[in-house]
Amino acid sequence: MRPEKDATPSRRTKLSILGLLIALFIANVCILNSESTRSLLYAPWLPSVTGASEQRVGKHVWRKSREPTSARAVQDEHPIRALMEDARWRFHAYNSDRSKTFKETVEKYRRTYGRHPPPGFKQVCRYIKSVVGAGPMMWQWYQFACERHVHNIDDFAQINDDLRPFWALPPPQIRHYAAHTSDSHQNLVATISLRQGQVFQDLWGWRSETFVKTLSTIAQFLPDMDIPICRQCCWSRSTNPFWYPTEHTEDSTDPPPDYGYFWHAGTSYMDLAAPACPPESYARNPHSPSHRAAAEASYKLSASQGGFMTNTNLSTDLCTVGPTLAHTHAFLFAAESLLATQKLIPIFSECKVSVNNDILFPANMYWKKDKRYEYDDAADIPWDDKDDVLAWRGVTSGGLAFEDKPEEWRSMQRQRLVALTNATALEDSTVLILAL
Repeated sequence: MRPEKDATPSRRTKLSILGLLIALFIANVCILNSESTRSLLYAPWLPSVTGASEQRVGKHVWRKSREPTSARAVQDEHPIRALMEDARWRFHAYNSDRSKTFKETVEKYRRTYGRHPPPGFKQVCRYIKSVVGAGPMMWQWYQFACERHVHNIDDFAQINDDLRPFWALPPPQIRHYAAHTSDSHQNLVATISLRQGQVFQDLWGWRSETFVKTLSTIAQFLPDMDIPICRQCCWSRSTNPFWYPTEHTEDSTDPPPDYGYFWHAGTSYMDLAAPACPPESYARNPHSPSHRAAAEASYKLSASQGGFMTNTNLSTDLCTVGPTLAHTHAFLFAAESLLATQKLIPIFSECKVSVNNDILFPANMYWKKDKRYEYDDAADIPWDDKDDVLAWRGVTSGGLAFEDKPEEWRSMQRQRLVALTNATALEDSTVLILAL
């Protein structure tokens, strides 16, 4: 009989198995380190709906807007990502174009607005050329802005837009309007006067009183002038038609003009706003589907792309969105106090809508430093410790429920917010999901 072979693997067999394992390990490491494999393994998981156009998950129905792209794609094609990149590029362009010196500031002002800078710039130029005999008055605006670390000393877009319509009026008429605007409605409009560096006010009120304190810090740099401001309420005043015929008052000794004030509280504000818009605007053509489609396309993406806002300025422009918001914002259908005029009158206000000709000035609370309005980050709690709770405290200002329209309060923005947040159940609802 032949002797039985030993079942123990030979040394050669062991070495062969070990070599095979090492080769597999090396191959595995090489594959996992390749770019294509990493993109596949670590690509963000994107929810998508496959197969039928609708899919039910529990009580919810999810609908896809179009066929989803592969989750393997490294490029993020979500609309929000594109909007973020566009905003980042715009801010970079805005930030990199800031003037760094006084000379650059003057040159850019002339290039942008087509005229020389106002008084104050020239005085600084004289100070730079010769400091002999120069006093603090020489610095004026430029130094004032630099000492307060203004981020962009070239940004005059808001004040330039507010003052542009008044270039159509002769200076005597502007001065005449400013001096007498508050004559007939002193309870709502106050006139603040500057004479030889001193500030005076005809009637006192909390809103104008704070503005007087603000002006007092720079009154020595300002020429003599009269400033009419909204005294008690924050509603804007002036809304002149798109084609506005100016009325010239050549002599400042003429009798006070008729300012055309009228009460417009509790009625549709779009009746007043629409004539101030261009003839081809949606506000002037509220029943035209084509005008509505063009308006929506100008400030937001299509519904299939999520409807995200692409232009925040146009999204608040009454000429663009007025007909859409006419019955959903209390100011547009139930303003509690609104004294308006369709004449071009210089009035300073803390707020306005796109069609108003009021001249904006910073809200009083920025200067007053009222603790009720200031944010103190020291009193805040870490983000991770916060609860998923939305709290709203305050009065229901912004609209008034009139006796002849007792149910309109349900359409006001604050009341609608409460109604929407209380209706959080998704049962028997259809939700549109962006397919990427």
